[in-house]
Amino acid sequence: ELDSKKRRNVEGQIGLFDTKIEVAIPKPSKIEFPDIPEFSPREKLVLEKESCGMYLSGHVLDEYKKCIERLSPDDIYSIKASFDENGDNTPEEEGDVAYDPINGRQYTDKSKVTVAGVVTKRTDKRTKTGELMAFITLEDRTSSVEILFFPKILSKFGHLLSFDSAIAVRGSLSVREGEEPKILAESITTLLSDSEEAKVVAKDTNVSLENHESDSAQQKKNGISKIFLRVPGENSPEFTRTLAICEIFEGTVPVSFFFSDTAKYREEKVYVNPTELVVSELNDILSGENVVIR
Repeated sequence: ELDSKKRRNVEGQIGLFDTKIEVAIPKPSKIEFPDIPEFSPREKLVLEKESCGMYLSGHVLDEYKKCIERLSPDDIYSIKASFDENGDNTPEEEGDVAYDPINGRQYTDKSKVTVAGVVTKRTDKRTKTGELMAFITLEDRTSSVEILFFPKILSKFGHLLSFDSAIAVRGSLSVREGEEPKILAESITTLLSDSEEAKVVAKDTNVSLENHESDSAQQKKNGISKIFLRVPGENSPEFTRTLAICEIFEGTVPVSFFFSDTAKYREEKVYVNPTELVVSELNDILSGENVVIR
């Protein structure tokens, strides 16, 4: 009886060296991956920065090389290095000059500078009077800097300060002891990509100026005293592009914008050089009936 019980206990067990056991092998399952488009170069760079804290395959400013070269902005690293507490160029008193040996420029508190880069952070705050102002962090290839937008400036350019926007900012330095230099913004423009720059240059080569007249003489001859531009709204891409064109081709003819969504005019204190090239670009962006020259 004991032997019978032992035999029942081992029934169904497999020996270590058994070879006659048939084991059912499951069929391999087929995994179908979704057909999705490849990430754009810009999206890849953003994901690289989010995951690694740095760009690996390039830089988001690579597509704006020509525009940046034309603007010739100040390097953010050079500005900050000029006022480095551990350096020999730190100004001891307000008004002293900090010299940057890298690009040969001199900086002081309230110096006018132009920086170009990508918005990586924005923080909005209310002033004591309840008006809105903004602090943004702008990053170029060398470093990053905090830029202050006071209410009046923010009301004009706030729509251009979204995350990852490529912009150029002109302003004045604010240097305080024990703090990194900051910039007080005065004006801003969006950067044109290399493809957009190439389009402008291609059109420029087809423009004929017969007697090589000066801009002011040509404008006087054409009787141009003001340009009116009708755009869908302050936050529209049309307004962003036309404002950038006007600021890039700065001149003496004032520009007035009319916003269709509010049915109001607004003077931007922008002055443009209305060459055939510039007028053609404005017409391409807004179409002819929305560009009025007087």
